Amino acid sequence: FVVKGDKLETPFYRVQFDKAGKIARLCDKEADRELVQKGRRLNDFYTAEDVPVDHDAWDIELYYRDKVVSEDRCVAQEVVADGPLLLTVRSRYHIGRHSMLVQDITFYAHSRRIDFATEVLWEETHTLLKVGFPVDVHADQWRNEIQFGHLTRPMHSNTSFDAAKFEVCAHKWVDVSEGEYGVALLNDCKYGHDCLDKMVSLTLLRSPWAPDEKADKGRHFFTYALLPHVGAFSAETVVREAYALNAPLFAAPLATARKDETAVRSLCVVSNPNVIVETVKKAEDDDAIVLRLYEAGRTRAKTEVVFGRPIAEAWECNALERVKGKLRVHGGNTLKIELRPFEIKTIKVRSGKA
Repeated sequence: FVVKGDKLETPFYRVQFDKAGKIARLCDKEADRELVQKGRRLNDFYTAEDVPVDHDAWDIELYYRDKVVSEDRCVAQEVVADGPLLLTVRSRYHIGRHSMLVQDITFYAHSRRIDFATEVLWEETHTLLKVGFPVDVHADQWRNEIQFGHLTRPMHSNTSFDAAKFEVCAHKWVDVSEGEYGVALLNDCKYGHDCLDKMVSLTLLRSPWAPDEKADKGRHFFTYALLPHVGAFSAETVVREAYALNAPLFAAPLATARKDETAVRSLCVVSNPNVIVETVKKAEDDDAIVLRLYEAGRTRAKTEVVFGRPIAEAWECNALERVKGKLRVHGGNTLKIELRPFEIKTIKVRSGKA
């Protein structure tokens, strides 16, 4: 990492911050392209008056866009971590009338992901806080994750139906792609999104008065991430990174390891990157293990599920864990499974002797 004033260079990007601490330039070195729309900024915080006609805590009205205020009161910005694996820039902002925001922007040496770990002391009323990413990517639709898959929505408001989608729900990620390049916006707990004039925005906080006048006030912690990717959208580049953000690895001592045990052993590994092991649990009726898998790329997928230890028996089940049929075990620890686009499969396995 190289830092020179308001500019920095990482293994993946050349970055420039403006006086408000926003990202004025983000050049992808591998693709040799600028990601920021001309005259605009990435990670652009803005607030707006938020007074719904009905259902104060549930609704957002389209006319909030008529009263948008850019939040540019950056009081400090400094590099707080600079090592071989990552670099972190910390920014502090005054937000709204009475609130403060502190954010750590982290660039990695071995990942294209850019993380925005955010802490907000929120003391507003009837105010909406959003962050926008006006990316220079040409697309007329964007992908929005739903459970066990994703759907596409228009990035324009040409019809009344399109205009009504000014705020939409997505789970861990949204993605805007143009053939062989795209940008995903990941999050770990914020699900309201919108896309206007190629600016993908994430709703961070609201401050309704009813039914609880203090509903959203207080201290909040959340992380979102920008993920530019070379190549078309795929489950391997976007979906798996979103899972990595939401369920990060953690280390724990293995007290029962034998001295002669040097191999790394996983519960199971899938050979197809489009297949996600979404759930692992103990069976409801016995001591078997239940896995729920799904195809995440909207393609047909054949995969091998290789277990880290021998398995004695395996069955395909429905969602209630009622057995539909027995599965053949190959080589003592491998199952061969085929899934249709977005198909969910539940399998039940009983381990054999290690």
